[in-house]
Amino acid sequence: MAEQSFGINNIEKEAWELFEVGSYDEVISLASKNPGNLSLSHLGLVARYERGDGNSVDYVDAVKKGKSLFSSLVSSYISNYLNNKNEAFTHLIDYYKQKNKLLCYTIINYSVKLAYEIRAYKECLAIMNLLKNKADQASFVLERMDCYYYLKMYQELIGTFRANFKLVDTNYDMHVKAGLALFELGMYKESETLLKKVPGSRKMETFEEKYELYRNMITKIPQIEKQKDQLSEKELKELGFAYLFNADYQKAEETFKKVIALTK
Repeated sequence: MAEQSFGINNIEKEAWELFEVGSYDEVISLASKNPGNLSLSHLGLVARYERGDGNSVDYVDAVKKGKSLFSSLVSSYISNYLNNKNEAFTHLIDYYKQKNKLLCYTIINYSVKLAYEIRAYKECLAIMNLLKNKADQASFVLERMDCYYYLKMYQELIGTFRANFKLVDTNYDMHVKAGLALFELGMYKESETLLKKVPGSRKMETFEEKYELYRNMITKIPQIEKQKDQLSEKELKELGFAYLFNADYQKAEETFKKVIALTK
């Protein structure tokens, strides 16, 4: 099927410009006044979902109206509304594959949130990179850092952490991730500085010394895990470091998060 286009007449141009700035009521009004314009009707459905009043009945309407540039995007919103997240993401990828796709902050914001929610970190990062405006990019700093972390792009994570330190200074979750990233990069002293943000930290001398300090606890991890729910804040922190020096970074992260939660 030939690539669909949009914005080829004044009404479509006006509708897209209104959608870009979040004037969803006006987009919906234009769509209702031009029912014969399939792409505009579908954009109107997306506007309804963004306005917060989409419903599953729209799915039948959208399918009956046929294909347009925004068909896949509408299908994604509908599936997401019905809590079919993976299906929604599949439709979303179909939309991005179109050469004539139109993008704005609203669509990218929806896309980032959906990709992040289903842990499609590679795709989430690629979508964020489509943003040209630095102010818009700043709104996804935490999602970007998480993507870097789970994709093991540790250098990029640390660079973003340092560049946006004022935004994440009180975010202990990001301190944990950045600390673990520094540890993975062999920057143990720097790792200690960040992990000290988590209450209960002990001084980290060198990797070898710290490993020796936790060697006994590491051997007892299976037994300690059976009592995890009864551990004190300090004991949980010690377990977190035991995981860390045993190279079990996922469990270390989860444990440090529990310590953070106990201090809130």
